Amino acid sequence: MIDGIDELIYSKRKCLTLTVVPGGKTVLRVPLKTKEALIEAFLKAHEVWIVRARQRMASLPPPPAPYQFAHGEQLLYLGKLYPLAVVEKQPGGLAFLAGQGFKLERQRRPEGPKLFERFLREETRRLCQAYLAHYAPLLGAQYGLVRINNAKTRWGSCSAKNALNFSLRLALTPLACLEYVAVHELCHTRCHHHGPAFWNLVEELLPNFREPRAWLKKHGGSLPPIGE
Repeated sequence: MIDGIDELIYSKRKCLTLTVVPGGKTVLRVPLKTKEALIEAFLKAHEVWIVRARQRMASLPPPPAPYQFAHGEQLLYLGKLYPLAVVEKQPGGLAFLAGQGFKLERQRRPEGPKLFERFLREETRRLCQAYLAHYAPLLGAQYGLVRINNAKTRWGSCSAKNALNFSLRLALTPLACLEYVAVHELCHTRCHHHGPAFWNLVEELLPNFREPRAWLKKHGGSLPPIGE
């Protein structure tokens, strides 16, 4: 392990990314086959930032541990915890059943993280598209492609061509939060800024938007990690 870095992750990415999470843990993500000399130079250039970030984050509680997908574990979905039952057979490997919670096929338990990530991705897409279909006619707005990613620090974004992106982590938050982010990004198709005109549009569609916005700011950093 490289000095000063608690976790080094190689992945299919284009640039180096340095993160200091609550608790002070420092994580460096780098493209595959990156030379160690380049990594060391990157860390040297950011050593002052690392020290300050660690000091700032050390007082915050560390993020929750990743799910183990054990029988009886509680999984977060739309702001509520549901029990996970490991069963002998489950079509699709993982399913959510109203009134029962999650069911995971025993033989596919090692795939639990990927199956749950896929579930969150599909739910985020389904719910975001439903809200977009409802609010777009009210706003008189048009939007392009809808993409679901696993962004850790941004709930959503709107491109210059009005393509909308949403983090699958939204399916962990209360439904009102997902609705707010969908409306927020939809309003960006009309106003590509955060000026008064933009917030007036948001409030026109969602008068209580401040409550879910505050929830995301307060609790967003304490959600369980999903994927890389």
